[in-house]
Parts: sequence; C-alpha cells; structure tokens
Amino acid sequence: MDIKFRFMIAVGLASIIYTTTTLYVRTLSEPMTLGLLFFTVLSFWVIGIILEYSITAPIKKLTKDLNEIRAGNLSRHIEIKTDDEIEDLADSVKGILVSMKLAIMRTGVSKEDVGIGKIIEAKEKAEEKYKNIFENAIDPIVVLDEKGIIIDVNHRVLEETGYSKDFFIGKYFANLGIIDVSSLPITLQRYADIYRGKKIIPFEMKVIKKDGSIFVGEVNAASIYSDSKIIGSVNIIRDIKERKITIEKLRENEEKFKGFFENSEIGMTIVSPEGKFVEVNNSLCKMLQYSKDELTKKTFQEITHKDDLEEDLNNVKNMINGKISNYSMDKRYIKKDGKIIWITLTVSMVKDKNGKPLYFVSQIQEIKKITG
Repeated sequence: MDIKFRFMIAVGLASIIYTTTTLYVRTLSEPMTLGLLFFTVLSFWVIGIILEYSITAPIKKLTKDLNEIRAGNLSRHIEIKTDDEIEDLADSVKGILVSMKLAIMRTGVSKEDVGIGKIIEAKEKAEEKYKNIFENAIDPIVVLDEKGIIIDVNHRVLEETGYSKDFFIGKYFANLGIIDVSSLPITLQRYADIYRGKKIIPFEMKVIKKDGSIFVGEVNAASIYSDSKIIGSVNIIRDIKERKITIEKLRENEEKFKGFFENSEIGMTIVSPEGKFVEVNNSLCKMLQYSKDELTKKTFQEITHKDDLEEDLNNVKNMINGKISNYSMDKRYIKKDGKIIWITLTVSMVKDKNGKPLYFVSQIQEIKKITG
C-alpha cells in the first residue's frame, strides 16, 4: 500500500468521525456527548499512531541511516519493511551502498577516508586509470552489451581496421559486414556460449579491413557481470598473423627435416634422454635388420656392445650436463641376428627454452673397422 493511499484512508476516516460527531452531538444527552467526544479524540489518536508507525518512523530511521553512511559508516545495516515507496527508497540506498563499497575496493580508499566525496573522487580517478589502460592497450579491445551491441572500442581497433569509431558504436557486431564468412559461424557460437555464462577458449577470427586486407586475430572474450547477471562482454583480439607465419615456417621446416630424415642414406634416429628410440629411419632399420616397430621398443643401451657402452653413456652424461654440445665416436652395434657391426655415431642434443634436454638426434654410418 503506497503512502498516498494511506493518507487518503486517514483523511477519510477523520472526516467520517468528525461528521458523525457533529450530527449526533446535538441530539444526545450531556453524558453521551462526552463519551462521543472521548471516542472521537481516541480515534484521531489511533490514526496518528498508525501514520507514525507506517510513515514517519521509517522516514526517521532511513534519515538516520543516511546520516551514518554520510559520516563514513558503510557497515550500516539498512532494513526497512513498509511495502511502499519508503521501502523502495531504502532498497535504492542499499544499491548505492554496495556501489560505494565496490568503489572502495577498486580504488583503494581507506576506511578512514571514506566519505561520499572521497569515493566519487576516487571512482573518477579509477575510471580515468582504466580508460587509459583501455585506450593504450597494444591489442584491439571491443566491449559489447548483453545483446551484442558494440558500446566501446579502443584506438587499436580503429588502427587495425581503418574504420572510424562511429562505424562501430551502437551496432550489432555480426551485422558490421567485416567478419569473414569463414569465421562467422564459430564467432556466433562462441558469443552465444558467453551470454549463457559459459567460459570459452580463445578462438580465431578473420576480420576484413577497410582496405580489403585480412586481419587474423585470436579472440579472448569474457563476460561482464552485474548482480550475478551478464550485462555484456569484453573482447581482446590479438594479432596472430606473425604467429601463423612462424607456425607455417616451422611446419615447412618439419616437413623438410622429415623428408631428409626418412630418405637419408645413413641411419638416423631421434632418441629420448633415457635412451629409447623415438623415431628411426629406414636406413637404420635395414642396417640393424629390425622393423620400425621393433626398434622403437628398444633403447640404444640394448643394442650397444658392452665394451663400448660406458664411453657412450659418459658422452651422453657430459652433453646433458652442458660440458659438450655434441660428440662423435666409433662403436659396435648388435644386429637382430646377433652379428656385430662397427658404426660411426654422431650425436647432438635438442633442448627446450629452459635448457632441459628434449631429445638426441643421432646419425649412424656403418664402417669397416680394421683391427690389427
């Protein structure tokens, strides 16, 4: 029941009581007249109490709460139940109080400095700070609302695409006509997932620039929440053209190495740090009379002659410890049929970016060892 309706009821009741008293007081005896007057006064008193309880008291409490908040007491608990505009006003104050607390957490204002003016000032500084970060980011950033409408883009978006800000703002992102048709299905699917609250992995998107060239970006998107409700998304689009070129070159080099590895006339193998044959070529298999499947189940220690194993293992140890970068030695291998052959072994090591051994690359060439 709203305040206006309560006042109307109070005024109506007072009018009825006053009119009734006026009409009957003249026709009644003196004792009855005094009783009716007493009832009238009592009725007005009850109406006053009702108005005090339902309107005046909540307003006084809310005023006291606001004064406490203004003084810096943000832990003040606001609890008013009147089922009218006063309760709506109290709920609005609660919302403002939550925003003030969030502003304190984000801006670092101490509790001692809390005050509406301080918070507003700190909030403005924080907004300026984050705006600077947004505008000066090295990657293009696009902010969408909950319907996919673009509400902001940073300067990198404009630099990369060649379009003005007006081209983007206020438009549904999929209707811009600059997302390549090959990227549109996955882009729409990913954004549907975002607005369902799902966490998505980065995905590739091709954007057609104003000059017709293609910008290839990796999109990292995250939902924006307000009171547990998704109200939009922030989208960072990283240029991965150079990365794709690098990956393509690595793939080409891998193909070249694979071709060289498989077609080499000398034996070649990739060996794990523990000595297991990871990859072997046809020449080595032919040399040792093993199939690829058989040889990749063995270690070099198993097919190395026992008199040559210690020297070989010492060389491996020195290479792992960084004392040597590669080594070459003559040694004996034991073939599948048990026969002994002499080979020249040349070994180098491949490490990861932290210097940890990944694997050895070995070249094996059969030789005729002359013993005298």
